[in-house]
Amino acid sequence: MYPSDKIEVTVDYCHYRQKQRQNITSPVSLNFCNAKVIWNVSKGFSLSLLFNNILNTKRYENTTFNSIYTTANVVKLRGREFLVGFTWKL
Repeated sequence: MYPSDKIEVTVDYCHYRQKQRQNITSPVSLNFCNAKVIWNVSKGFSLSLLFNNILNTKRYENTTFNSIYTTANVVKLRGREFLVGFTWKL
């Protein structure tokens, strides 16, 4: 989305879903959302605001079942972030 020539707004949303398959894996459903605002102050200078993991998804879990064993994987994800930046082209 571009509201003007000087301001750029972008929102990304991702929904990840994995269904259970024949008792092999557990169902997984994750939502991710990021947003970015860039203000092009001049031709070589811009300011940016970034919002990562807006929904504050804490972890990704996946369990695999086998006739012999069960494996559980847990990956901790970075929490909600707010970043301020600038770009200066010489």
